[in-house]
Amino acid sequence: MRSLSRGEDLSEQLYPDLIAAGSLARALRQSLPSGGGTGLDVRDHIGRWSAVVTGGTAERGDFRVYIGADERAFGVAGWSRGVMLIGGSTAELADVGGAAQSWHAGARLEELHRQFPFLEVTSLALAHQRGPADAVAEQWRGLREGWGRDDRFRFVVDLIDAAHAAPQLRQLYVYTSHTSLHFSTCTGFPYSQDVPYIDPRTEGGYVVRNAADREPVGAADDAERAVALLVGQLPPDLGPAAAGTADPSAC
Repeated sequence: MRSLSRGEDLSEQLYPDLIAAGSLARALRQSLPSGGGTGLDVRDHIGRWSAVVTGGTAERGDFRVYIGADERAFGVAGWSRGVMLIGGSTAELADVGGAAQSWHAGARLEELHRQFPFLEVTSLALAHQRGPADAVAEQWRGLREGWGRDDRFRFVVDLIDAAHAAPQLRQLYVYTSHTSLHFSTCTGFPYSQDVPYIDPRTEGGYVVRNAADREPVGAADDAERAVALLVGQLPPDLGPAAAGTADPSAC
């Protein structure tokens, strides 16, 4: 689904209800169960044709809604502590309102998918629901599996395997940016910048860099030595990744 961009005209044929209401937020508010009297706050997000639904619980963050440009479609994304846990699209605005209400009521992800099949829930999202330790383990598994599908990136797989073998790194949330391997003490985005990362070199080997300023710490010819170099830079009291983001109030 191609979402409507800012400044792009809204189709009267596809969205007469939104045009009549004056904005997506107003139309969505009217579609909520009990006429919007649910304790939810619905407001414009980026212009009149996208919206965000917020509630009163810290565990459930923004429920964002945007619209399709070429067909009638409402795309949604439910965020919690820096992680998008649900997403999907539907042509029915009433379903969006019902899903937003259930999301902020704290329905579990499996129940949300059962109630509203257009909502997609990944194995990583379910792991985040179980807790940060499961999210970390599933992220490592999925990252290894994803990079392992392409033989051209064997050097990235070698790096992931070497890092996973180090207990100090295995407890952290891992992710890649291009082909570099990063680690975070938080499981949500934005990630922390307090752990060095490893950057493969085009000519071979790896460079360990500080996350905050990208300055090199040292270089190594193979993945195992690069990981050992990084581990030597870690504080001794580094603990497992916690749920939340790099915002100190959340993580």
